[in-house]
Amino acid sequence: MSKSNSKQVGYNFGRVFFPGKPQAIPDKILFQPLGNHVGNVKKLVKYWDNNDFPTDSSLERVKVATDIHDVGKPQRFEIKAETDSKGQFKKYIYSFRGHRFLAEHKDAWTQSLARGHHDFSVGDITRDAYELKKDSRYEEILEKDPLAYAKELYILEMCDQIEAELACKTFEDTKQAESRTFMEYNIFHLEGDTYQIDPWIFSADTIELSMKSWVFRLSDQDKAELKQCQQEGKDLGKKLDALVKKWWQDCQGKPEKPVEFSITLKPDKATKSDQFKNCQSCYQELAGFNPNPMQQEIFEKITQDDDIALLLKAPTGSGKLETILLPALAQGYSLILPLPARSLIDDHRQRVEKYLQRFSQLHPNKEVSFVIDTGFRMYRYVYLNGEKKQRTNNPRRHLYKGNIILTTLDKFLYRY
Repeated sequence: MSKSNSKQVGYNFGRVFFPGKPQAIPDKILFQPLGNHVGNVKKLVKYWDNNDFPTDSSLERVKVATDIHDVGKPQRFEIKAETDSKGQFKKYIYSFRGHRFLAEHKDAWTQSLARGHHDFSVGDITRDAYELKKDSRYEEILEKDPLAYAKELYILEMCDQIEAELACKTFEDTKQAESRTFMEYNIFHLEGDTYQIDPWIFSADTIELSMKSWVFRLSDQDKAELKQCQQEGKDLGKKLDALVKKWWQDCQGKPEKPVEFSITLKPDKATKSDQFKNCQSCYQELAGFNPNPMQQEIFEKITQDDDIALLLKAPTGSGKLETILLPALAQGYSLILPLPARSLIDDHRQRVEKYLQRFSQLHPNKEVSFVIDTGFRMYRYVYLNGEKKQRTNNPRRHLYKGNIILTTLDKFLYRY
């Protein structure tokens, strides 16, 4: 394939999937058309709860940013191979490195959204908002709401990641799906082509998305070339990248008609009050004992008032942990428990784990997560149907996506 030929047709891929277990010589690779990915993200933005948009012009800005956020992908596509410390093949990955910087728009705010969608960090958001505030067109917006830009970027980022995780699950690339655990939204496969998103942040009752993929089936010749490359200790990623790009150029960017099907997104129909009939049933089902008067009173305050601040003071052994933990689980809240010493974390861990396992047993097919963060120890455990799930991704990644977060006071302040 000549250099000039490789530039003839852009690689219009939104995402790449390697179904099943990692193989040095795969049978097939799936490519989601870029337009399909962008269209799905835009649909999620359209149905995002209007109350989350900080200004009347926010929705339009985020929609335009969605249109251009991946415009640089066709120029920056590349397949690579990851290896272990001994140079042995681990898995194939793909990259669009630097593509976001190719997004351009005459409106500086919209361009910043498109370029910032992969780097949702305090530093970058602060820098971008500071630069935007110098423009008189945006000064009033940011004076009124200093987080307006951050809120819009968050919506774009979450819609992009929700679509990405759905695509990974749909195309059976589970490892890639699990690597996206930093999202605040949990996605569960119910049955068939139906998926549940929790919490449900959209204005529609259900959302239909179309999922498409081109299929590149490796020929015997392709596999033989990869095998020879492997035997000679050469870079498998470069070889597979060349094979894919040759396939794409040979078909002039028009491969066979993509496989297409629809998926349905829906909320968890169970309301907070439906999860447990009352305080007595919650304590009995999760803890196996009846609540004391303090626990009864706090449970009612937490579950009946969405805007509440409480200061609870009680002696050691009176059940303060259960007093806060059980109503938080019943309401679906994320609970951060900062403790003054690591030894107390060890004392609390088994109790919290017992309640989370039981909670996951009572809510089939719904993942519940438990984070322990002391700085020295950083773990994220996931429970499903009463069992602890085997970790397949980095347990230290995006730690604060958890139903219960157990940490020390100094580490909590540092993370915050």
